[in-house]
Formats: sequence, structure tokens, C-alpha cells
Amino acid sequence: LLSPFGSSRAVRRGRADVSKRQRMECQLGPEDRVPCEDFPTCGVAQFQNRQYRKNAKQQDSYFVVEDLESTFGCGNLGGIQRIALYGVTDGHGEYGELSANFVRRNLPPQMAQSPHFAAGRLGEALVEAFHQTELLQQSAGLPLWASGACVSAVAVSPTHIVVANCGDCRCVLAENGVAQDLSNDHNVENATPEEIKRVLDCGGTITPDKRVTLPGAPGRLATTRSLGDYWAKPQGPVERHVVSASPELRTVARHPGQQLLVLASDGIFGFMSSQDVVSLCMSAAAQSLSPASPLSRIAHSVLCTAVNAHRSDDNCTCMVVDLMRVEAMGHQMLVGSPTAVVSPPGRSPHELEAPVYDASPTAYDEGSPAVPVPMRGDPRMRIEPLLRARPGREG
Repeated sequence: LLSPFGSSRAVRRGRADVSKRQRMECQLGPEDRVPCEDFPTCGVAQFQNRQYRKNAKQQDSYFVVEDLESTFGCGNLGGIQRIALYGVTDGHGEYGELSANFVRRNLPPQMAQSPHFAAGRLGEALVEAFHQTELLQQSAGLPLWASGACVSAVAVSPTHIVVANCGDCRCVLAENGVAQDLSNDHNVENATPEEIKRVLDCGGTITPDKRVTLPGAPGRLATTRSLGDYWAKPQGPVERHVVSASPELRTVARHPGQQLLVLASDGIFGFMSSQDVVSLCMSAAAQSLSPASPLSRIAHSVLCTAVNAHRSDDNCTCMVVDLMRVEAMGHQMLVGSPTAVVSPPGRSPHELEAPVYDASPTAYDEGSPAVPVPMRGDPRMRIEPLLRARPGREG
């Protein structure tokens, strides 16, 4: 799926830029490969859990922009020199992959073009990016009446980590080997009492099987926040939407001892605790032969454990961000497109083991949610406050 303002030329540019990154798959046979991708500061592993019929499509996606300013040319950032943005999206419903892909392509440039971002207000910029992306998605006329996507995004600056979460993806900080949740799961199973009260106050009801619905709804939904799912967003103030597209923010200061960020869909965190994931990451990192080993190896270990040992029945995406590498890149002031992390001799990424379940690879093309296409700022993609689009209604 392209932005409604995209073009075939933009697609070709995206394909050329993607080729500059290291893309790898486990070479165990065409029926059991796991797509992985490495960037200078993070690594990703993704798995379509085809053993279960509900996973006929890969509806997870992700995005990585390691320097928002140089990627989008968006000013001096209020004195902050380098901001990195990472995110994982998890689509649901018949057309959830459309929403996940749309968010992947549009949320980063919306953040970069926010006046809040230029002023260094990262939290406000993230919130505005979510709202603008939701409006763009509605204006694009996508079939998302009963489909949508959960999104967890984190902006990392030299001084702070800012997380915006909407749905049941999760962001976890590993600090001295201890897991610290930087987001709350927005689903009925794990939601805070305040979140359940918000749903009820907006006219929603909770079913006995722990789903959200309302009178006349086409069905019910496990999550309490998402982009899309317009059946739960009647016309009127967004504060009255039963299923909200507004993210919940969490900001923590950067300090020594912070090691990794782990962002993952509920195919991971619905089956493993945050501490289990962090402990596995630290163990996998300790076994690396070099500090520059591809981080997708760690993400791959988490993914395989979720599928094999914990019997995850969902599509899985796991992203591991090394905060020391983020800091090192900031010190070096690198510019331009990300380059691949080179694996040390004897530890080829193609030797990674796949889950025992069928793990056919997702194609690396413009229609695949597995490939985070580098995005270039386009002023036409921004909805200015005085020209803000009216939310669309799906029939």
C-alpha cells in the first residue's frame, strides 16, 4: 500500500534505498525461512505463523528511521541534534495489513513535519503524528470499517526516551538486565482500570469473553485503542471514541545502565513476560562474538522461543534496539541512509535456525509489510490545521 500521495517514482526510490540495507533470511529451505533485517542501531525478526488459519496474511509491520532530521530535512529540532524513531505495528481484521502498512509509511514523516518536533517537544510531536496519520488513513478511503492496527513507537534522543503506544504492541526497556515496561497493553485482558472506565464512559461495553463492543457494532474487538476500526469511532469529539486512536505517552530520562529497547507485537508479548524477553535478549547478547554482531540474532532468538517454547499462535515481530549503538551514532553524527551491520566471520546471519512451524518468508517488495521503506518528506502529506481532513465514514 502506498501513501495516497505516493507515486511509482517514489516506489522505485524506496526499492533502491532498501537495497542498501542488509536483508537476510535463514537458508534452511523455501518452506521454513524467517525474514530478518539489520540496521546500525537495531535488528528485526518477523514470522508469519502460518500454522494457524487466522494468519493467512502477515499483518505485522515495522519502521526504522535512525535520524529524522537528515531523512526528512526538518530543521534544527530545537537544539536536539539527533532523534531516532522506531516502531512496530500489528494489523487486525480482514484488511489489517493495509492499516499497518499505511502507518509504517506515514507516521514517521508526520512526526518529522510537526511544529512540535521542530521545537524539540517529542511527546507532543508523536501524539500529533498519530492523529494526523489517522486522518490521512480515513481520507485515503481504506476499507477499515472493521479493520485497523495497533502501534507502538519510540523516539530516542540524546537525553530522553519517549514512547507512544496505541493498542497491545509493547515497548520494554532493559536496564541492568531488568525489564521495565514503557507502555501499557490496551486490551481488555490487561488494561488498567482507568482504560476500562474510559471505554465504558464512551458508551462501550465489555463482553464476557473480554472484548469491546457497542450497540449495533459489526462485532467486537480485543483492543481498546487502535488506528482504524471506524465502527467504534462515531462522528463527534475524538475523546468520545470507544476505541481510541490517541496514544498513551511515557517519557524516561537517558542514563547509564540502559541497555536495550525491545518493541514487539502481541505475538511475542502475549506469550512471554517482559522479563523473560529481556533475560533472553541479555543471554543472546552475551553469546555474541562481537559487540557489532547483528541485533536481528537477538530478535530471532526471542521470536523462536515465543513460537517453539511458548506456542505463540499469532504473527510475530520483534525489534531490538541497542541504546549504546544509538548513542555512538549520535556522537559520530552520521548522515544519509542507514548501512548494514556486518556480521563477524563465522557467524553468518543465514545460519539462524527457524521455528519448527512452517515459516514461509514474506516477500521483500513494495507490498510487503516486512520491509520498512525509507520515507522522504512530502509537504503534501501533511494536513495543516486549517485544512484538516474530516474523518471519513466507511459504509
